[in-house]
Amino acid sequence: METKKCKECQTDIPKKAKRCPNCKADLRSWARRHPLAVVALIFFLFITISLAKASNNVSERAVTSTPQTSTRVSVGEEGYLRIEGKDEVMVPSTKEAFDKYSKSAIANDSDGLIELIGNNEAYFVKAGTKVLVLSNSSLGVREIRILDGQFTSRKGFVPMEFIYKQ
Repeated sequence: METKKCKECQTDIPKKAKRCPNCKADLRSWARRHPLAVVALIFFLFITISLAKASNNVSERAVTSTPQTSTRVSVGEEGYLRIEGKDEVMVPSTKEAFDKYSKSAIANDSDGLIELIGNNEAYFVKAGTKVLVLSNSSLGVREIRILDGQFTSRKGFVPMEFIYKQ
């Protein structure tokens, strides 16, 4: 019989075991233990890709269109996080985590998004969470500070399209 080591107690256990018979540790992957989170992340990924496609269309039209009343939030201003049709917004904690988030979203890599959450490189806040824009870190990306809710005072990075004045 093929065996492997339990990640918790280092006991030899059957390779196909889902729980360690010795310490009762759950040996399934994070995605198998949290199927609702996987579904939520896949849905979030779909919305993110839709927004990215819409953003490309807006960018192409912006070159020839006349300026409209701005709803963008500038550095030093307060705004609110929102994604149409979503109750939560994923906020990567660092610029590096945002880059991973972007690559995972573009590649439809739900495991990459799950990994960000599992490694505490990103967190979810409720739609409508109040934020302060700290900087424009790169094209279309804003560094923010959360001003209310569970993650008050925590920094993160989001696409500028996720921040609204009202």
